[in-house]
Order: sequence, then C-alpha cells, then structure tokens
Amino acid sequence: MSQSPKDILDKLEAEEDAVDIIPTGMPSLDRSTGIGGVPRGCITHITGKTYSGKSVMGIHVASETRKAGGVVMFADLDRSMDLRYMRAIGLNPKDITFVRPCNTKGILGLVRFATSWEVDMLVVDSFTALQEIPNLDHTLFEKMSSMVSGSKTALVIVNRIYSGAKIAYGDLIDQISHISMFLTPRETIVDNGVIIGHDTDVTLLRNRFRPLPKKPISLRLIYGTGFDIVDSRIDVMLQDGEIQRKGSWYYYRDQNYQGREELREALRNTSGNLLTPTKN
Repeated sequence: MSQSPKDILDKLEAEEDAVDIIPTGMPSLDRSTGIGGVPRGCITHITGKTYSGKSVMGIHVASETRKAGGVVMFADLDRSMDLRYMRAIGLNPKDITFVRPCNTKGILGLVRFATSWEVDMLVVDSFTALQEIPNLDHTLFEKMSSMVSGSKTALVIVNRIYSGAKIAYGDLIDQISHISMFLTPRETIVDNGVIIGHDTDVTLLRNRFRPLPKKPISLRLIYGTGFDIVDSRIDVMLQDGEIQRKGSWYYYRDQNYQGREELREALRNTSGNLLTPTKN
C-alpha cells in the first residue's frame, strides 16, 4: 500500500527529530543547521579560506562535547594545533587524545577505533596534510562513511585550501557529509586602533536534514579567544523578537543599549543572567 505525501513527510520529520547532535556552541550556527549542531554517526565537513577560523570551529565543537562529558580525539595532521585557543574556549588539552596519523591507512584505522570504542567526537585537522594528497580515490571516503554511519561518533573533517583556490577533494567529502560548511573571513574587528579579530561568514553548502539557509550567518572571531558566543546568541534573540532594534539602539528587558557593543558587554558582565529566556 502506497504512502501519502503527508505520511512520507511525517516519517522524514520523525527521523530528523531523532538525530543525536552535539552543539557547536554558537546558537546562530546551531539554528542555521536546523537540527541544533553537528550530528553523530555522520561526517561534518568544515572548509573555507585561509585564516577564516576552520580549526577554531573544530575546537568549539570539541569543547561542547567535553562539556557534556564526551570523549574527544584530535587528529592533528597539520601539527599546528593552537593550545591557546583550546584553553580560551574551555577545552583542556589534557582531557582529549591527540594522534598524528601520517597517511590514509592511519586515518582509516583511527576512524575504525573511534567508532568501535564509541568516541563521541573525532576531529581530523587538516585533511589536506595527508601525504597521499593529491593521489587519492573515492574508496577512502566510502570507507570512512561506512564506518561512521550509525555509530555514536561525530566525525569532523577540517579541510583547508590545497592549491590555489582548490579545496582538496572537497566535492568527494561533501558527497559523504551530512553537513558541509564554508567559512569566509570578512571585515576586521578593531578596538582602540588595534585589530583584535574579524567577522566570518559561514555558508552551509550541504545539509541532508534541512533545506539550506538562503544566506550565510556571520560570526565574530576574536583572536586568541575564539568565536564570540554572546554575539551569536544576540542574533538568535533578535530573530525571536527577544531583543528589539531601532537604528543603532537595542532594547532588551526594559533596558536601552546604544550600539551592539554596549549590548554585548552588558550581557557578558551579567554572567549570562540576561541571556536566560524569559518565561511566557
């Protein structure tokens, strides 16, 4: 007996609601994915332009995993992991396992280990550093996808520009990924004449769970600190109408703030109390 379009849609929505996810730590990005973060048993591809914050994004997701008591492994293929960012974002390097496989055989062994032992998060950074690049075929990606599928492990592949403007095997990785995002650095952030960071656009290129957003989201990357979580939360609160904006003025809980920076500082200085949603 054939199913009606409504039955099919209800089944798909039920399957999507059952997805086990790990938040990225950035509310606006979690909302953009439509499922609340990075899915377990799936591959997430983080790629983009140089210095856009790809590795920092991986650290944020790993940090959220540890906050929930999960087990994290980092494949530091680039040998350039920034421990300063880890500590600033709240991830203790002593609480995670670092590995440095040097070839695809090592990567496959690592993925097999992570999925077999129910490691919660495996971050591979950066895929481009593998010795075999650019002499790989689709077999590697099919094997990784097969191992991860249905497991408890969220596999995050960080991938940088390889040659010129080429993303190493970006199309093949996207084909096995459930979530694929592209990061682009934009305007610099200046404080008292000193550059302290830059805005980053995050564009979802692939999402097997929800329709793609019509436009990228913007995140603030502060050097040495990470992505600005409070600013990301403000974007969500503006969408939900919890914060009102008129020109350069922001209105929240009967308080007025001239400029977004003033609002950000007020929310930070209250230890998050002002970020607690009001009860209807």
